[in-house]
This record gives sequence, C-alpha cells and structure tokens, in this order.
Amino acid sequence: EKASDRAPDRRPERAQDRVGERPTDRGDSSRARRKGEDERSREHKDASMKRDGHCSDGKRDDTADMRRDRSRDERRPSRDDRKSPPIARDDRRRDDDRRRRDDDGDRRREEEPREERRRSRSHEDRRRREEERRRDDEEDTRRRAEERQKREEEKRRKEEERRRHEEELQRRRNEKRRREEAERIKMEEARRRDKDSERADAAERRKKEEAEKKEEVEQKRKEDAQKQEELNKKKQEDEKKRTEEEAKRREEDAKVLRQQQATLSVLRVLQKLSNAKPESFDSLNTELEGVLKTELPETGAQQEILRAEADRVLEYSKQYIDQVRDQQKKLEEMKAQQQQKTQDAEKNAKALIEELTQLVTHAKSAAEAAHDTAAPLAGDHNLESNEVLRISLNVEQAGKTAMKACSACADFLVQNRQPIEAADTIRVETASAIASLQPKIQNATRQATEALQRAKEHKDKIARQIALRRSCEKKAAIFKLYDKDGDGLLNREEVIACSKIEFGFELPQENLDRICRQLFQHVRKGVAFSDFQLLRTAIGIARDEARCKVKRAERLEREAKDREQALKRQSVVSEKKGVLSETCASLMKELTALEPEIQNVEGEAAALSKQVEQLKADGIKALASKIEAAQEGVRTKLVPVQDRIAKVSKEITSMPELLEAMRVELASVRSKADAQNLRLNKILTGLSCLHSSACQQEFQANESKRMELAAKLRMCVEAKGGKADDLFKTIAGENSDEMTKEEILDFLESHKCDIHLEKLDVLFPNKPANDEGEAREKDRATSSKKTSSAPIITKEQFALMTR
Repeated sequence: EKASDRAPDRRPERAQDRVGERPTDRGDSSRARRKGEDERSREHKDASMKRDGHCSDGKRDDTADMRRDRSRDERRPSRDDRKSPPIARDDRRRDDDRRRRDDDGDRRREEEPREERRRSRSHEDRRRREEERRRDDEEDTRRRAEERQKREEEKRRKEEERRRHEEELQRRRNEKRRREEAERIKMEEARRRDKDSERADAAERRKKEEAEKKEEVEQKRKEDAQKQEELNKKKQEDEKKRTEEEAKRREEDAKVLRQQQATLSVLRVLQKLSNAKPESFDSLNTELEGVLKTELPETGAQQEILRAEADRVLEYSKQYIDQVRDQQKKLEEMKAQQQQKTQDAEKNAKALIEELTQLVTHAKSAAEAAHDTAAPLAGDHNLESNEVLRISLNVEQAGKTAMKACSACADFLVQNRQPIEAADTIRVETASAIASLQPKIQNATRQATEALQRAKEHKDKIARQIALRRSCEKKAAIFKLYDKDGDGLLNREEVIACSKIEFGFELPQENLDRICRQLFQHVRKGVAFSDFQLLRTAIGIARDEARCKVKRAERLEREAKDREQALKRQSVVSEKKGVLSETCASLMKELTALEPEIQNVEGEAAALSKQVEQLKADGIKALASKIEAAQEGVRTKLVPVQDRIAKVSKEITSMPELLEAMRVELASVRSKADAQNLRLNKILTGLSCLHSSACQQEFQANESKRMELAAKLRMCVEAKGGKADDLFKTIAGENSDEMTKEEILDFLESHKCDIHLEKLDVLFPNKPANDEGEAREKDRATSSKKTSSAPIITKEQFALMTR
C-alpha cells in the first residue's frame, strides 16, 4: 500500500517536469526518458523490499518476520479455544484485540523513522532532478543562442546579396528609364505642337472660370458680412440682457456680497480697458473713472491693490493706443504708396503690351516672307540642283530672321509677364491681349519652322546624292590603286597589300585562303570591283579576330595577377584580424569596467529624482552638481575608448574582407559604447531638468516675496497721494540715485507696514566687492552718508523689483 501511495506522487511530478522540458534533439529526449524509467524502477524496488520486510539497506528485517508470525499464530484459534465456553472465548478475543492494537502501535512507531528517511531521500532526489533540469535548460539556452547567432549571420549575408542584386536591378531600371525618357521627350515635342491650339481654348475657359469665381467670392463676402452683423446684434442683445440681470442680481444680493461685486466691477472695466481700441479708449477711460469713484471704496481690503492694478492697466492701455494710432497712420501712408504703385504698374503694363504688339507684327511679316520664299520648293518641281541650293539658302536666311523675331516675342513675353500681370486692375485686359497675341506668335513660328524644314530637306537630299557619288568614286580610286596589273581583279598579292596599307594589318594565311575561296568566283583569278566592299568587310573581321586573341591573352595574364594579389591580401587580412580581435576584446573589457561607475551614477540620479519633492532648491542644485561631476568623470574615461573604437572601425571598414569577418565583434563594441554614451546623456538631461525645476522653485518663491513688497510699497505711496513711479524718489530722496534696505524698512514702518528682513535679503542679496569698480561704488556710497555695511540698491534694481 505504501509503494502504491508513493508511485502516483512520483509520476505526476515527472510528468510536470516533462511539461517544462523541451529537448532540442532526439538524444536529450531519450536521456530524459531513460532517467525517468530508472527512477520509477528504483521506487518500485524500494516499495517491494519494504513490503517483504527488508530494511532500507537491503537486509531482511527478522524482527518484523517474527512479529508477523506471532500475530498470525495468535489469530489462529487453538483446539482448546474451540472447545472452551463462549465467555472464555470472548475474553481471549478481547486479549487478542488488545495485543493486536499494541503490535500496531509498535509497528507504527518503528515505521516513522523509515518514513522520515524516505522523505529525505525523496527530497534529495527531487533536488538532484531540479539541478539536472536547470543544467539542461542552460545548455538549451546556450545552444539556442548559438543557433540564433548563426541565423542572424546567414540573414545578414542574404540581405547583402539581396542589396547587391537590387542595386544591379536599379542600375538596369535607370538605364531603361533614361531610354524611355529620351523617347518621351521626342513624343512630348510632337505633342507640344498639338497642344498649342488647346492652350488658347484653355486660356478662354480660365478667363470665364476666374470671372465666375470672383462673383462667388463677392457673394460669399456679402453673406459673411450679413451673418456677422446678425451675430453682433445678437451679442448686443445678450449683453443688454446680461447687464439687466446683473443689475437685478446686485439689488437682490445682500450687503455681504457687495465687496465681491465691486471688485468684479472694477476688474471687468480693467479687462475692457486692457482690450481697448482707439475709438473706444476715451469712453472706457471715463467708465473707469466712474467705477473707481463709485465701486472702489466698496472693495474693502482689496482697495489699494485694485488701485495699483488700475494705474498699471491704464498706463499699459495708453501705450498700446499710441502704438495702434501710429500703426494706423503708417497703414494709411502705405495705402497711398500702394495706390501710386498700382497706377505706375498700369502704365508700364500698357506700354509693354504695345511693344509686344509691335514685335508680333514684325515677326508675322518676317514669317510670311520666309514662307513666300520657300513656295517654289513646295510639291514636285523641275528645278536644277544649283537653283534649289540658291533658293534653300535664301529660305534659311529669311527663316532665321523670322525665328529670331519669334524668339524675341517669346523672350519678351517671358521676361515681362510678371510686370504685366502686376497691374491687378487691368489684369483681365492684359490677359486677353496676351491670349490674342500668343496664337499669332505660334503661327509665325510654325510658318518659319516649316520653311526652314523644307529648305533643309532639299539640301540634305542633294547632299546625300553628292556624298553617294563621291563614295563610289573614292572606292573606284582605291580599287584601281591596288590593281597593279590593271586586269580589273585583285589577286592574292594585291589583297595582302590592300590589307597591309589600308588596315595596317598583316592578313594571316588561313584568313587569306578563306577570302580567296569565297570571293574568287569560278574562273576568276581575283576579287572584282563589285565584291570590293565584301573584301574590306572580311579583312576587318580578320583584324578583329586577331585583336580578340591578343585581348584574351592579356585578360588571362591579368586574372592570374589578380589571383596572386588576392592570396596576398587574404594573408594580410588574417594577420590584421588577429590583432584587431585582441584590440576589440581589450576595448570590451574597458567598457565592462566602466559599467559599475555608470550604474552608480544612474542610481544616484534616480534617488535624487525621487527625493526632489522633499528637498529645497539649494539641496537639489548641490546634489545635481555632485552627480554631474561624477558623470563628467565617467565620460572622461569613455571618450578615449570611443576614439579608439572609431580608429579600429575606420581600419576595419577600409578592407571589405576584414569588415565581413569582424562585423559581429565591431558591432558589439560599438553598440556597448553607444549605449553607455546614451545612458550618460540621459543622466545629463535628467540633471538639467532638475536644475530647471530648482530654478523655477527659487523663482516662484522670490516672485511671491517681490509681489508682496511691491504691493505694500504702492499702498504706502498711494496713501500719501503719490504715484508708483515716484516710489524711488520718495524713499531715497529727490537728488539720490541709490538707496539701502534700511531706508525701505524705515519707509514701511513709518506707514505701519511690516515685512521681514529675510525677504529683503533674498530680494537684495549682499554682494561682496570683488573688483575695483565695486570698491569705487562702495566708496561713493560712503560719501553719500550710507554705511559700508549696507548694500546699495540702484534705481534700475528697484524698478525691476516694483515692475
């Protein structure tokens, strides 16, 4: 029963182990299967030994056998027991039951140590299996990494081959595209002439479309103006209703809300005044004065601050209104200048149109003259060649004159189109004039081109006839030159002489025999004049064959030299690869040594980022400066390594064979160096953000103190009936350009306004005199009855504080 209880526990465990395993090959799976079978057989053997009474060490347990025999004998009833009365048998049965319970208790107490030993062995076996499984997993992981690396290398090689193939395809496509582009240009030139007539129609349609668009734009503008007017009316009605509702609400509100209403009224008028325009500034200013008289006394504690804000907004609005008025004046001047420019552009456009009309008239007359001159050459004629040449020359002269006039028209239109179109008021008239002149220019160009083409065709025809006649005469003269015997045939000796003199080539014997066999017809003893061109062709073919043999020998010699150089280069690459591999390994070690320092800097930066909310600005800046110094120290060590990596990379990339062999090593070193540089840059960026946040925190703290001091000073000076611009003179005196913090404190205390000295120290810090200029400044302050221990506040510093 114990063996059967243990076996299921083992089998599910092995099944679970097998689920997590994934053997990479057939050997691993068979080894795991044999291992499981051995363990199961061992477990069955232990269970059978325990069932048969053996100990864990394989020896038989005699005590267990004796106990089992005694219990079997005790359970077997004796002959006397069968004959004894029922009461005695019951007593014996109870005694037997008691002894059996005692034996069972003893047996259980003896089996507990064996169960503990079995559990310990099971635990050891499980731990051993887990270690073996972990080793197998590590081996599988390493094998998979190697296979992945091989696949990546194969993938890179295939990508390189694919890239070269694509480059070759791209080159072929580019060549094909160039050929197609040349053909397309030819076709475009043919189509361009067909589209000339279409352009006039397109211009007319464009003119009509522009007129329609103009009408649509005008209609849309009127509709928008009407909508805007309706919106303005609605807005005025809404404003009127809102004013009435506010009036009713002010009447119904209690006196507790009176202060808030007055404040809102003042702020509302200030808002309107800040957005005022020149035409509404006076009314808004009057409204502000009325609000300040009626509503400002009801604002309570906010009265002084609102008065200071009203002065500031009023001053700002005055400056803004002055700027707007200046801009309006400049705009009017610009409109006048623009109107003058428009008039000048109209005059210039009309003059240019008139000049273009004259040029077109001249080009048209010149084209008609060329067309009339070429009229005798049209159709079939019986003119002689000399007469045709004379007429062609006259046509060319007249056609060139006409083409020059047409080109002058086209160039004039291209150069002056922009000035003509600049006159917007007469753009429709100029466009119609240009549209009417362009067909005339095109017609004149077409007539001149046709005349020139007709003259050229006749000249080319006569030139081809003359060239053919001269070619035949030249061939006859050459044939007569080499026909020494004057029989009208070229024999073998004369063929050899022709090849040597005409082609500079010694005709081989086999080629000569082939020529004689093919061109010496039947009874003839040489080559006739009718076959002279075939003879020249055969000699040229023989010369090309001889040249090809020489080129082939040179090519074979060159290939042999290339193979020898390739072997030498391969040996050099092998030597360099060994040296550079060691260099890459040393660089990788140096980068690995920098890794702990970078991790420490990253940890400090991360810790500072988490503590930034609990620290003050000074503490953040100090810690950030410390971390930045550590980062600069690490970067100082990293930069030389990067320089060496760049040198190694340049040396490797200079040789393609070396690059292909060391691509993986170089990429690993580069990627690690770039990753470390990126991490340092990320740290530096985070530190700059922390610096910015600390500066922002300081600025906010100082700005709140500055606004508090400025508000109190304004309240004090306005309580005396002064203005904010007179603060400096009120505190420092009429003829003084500087003051001290003590004078500011005395001024505030005299008006019963308290402020801490620490806030003044923050706004006006004590600066020691480090140079001669500051020393002179301090001496001058001493001469003006200010102690040397009090910091000097200039008029510019005070204005910045109270802005």
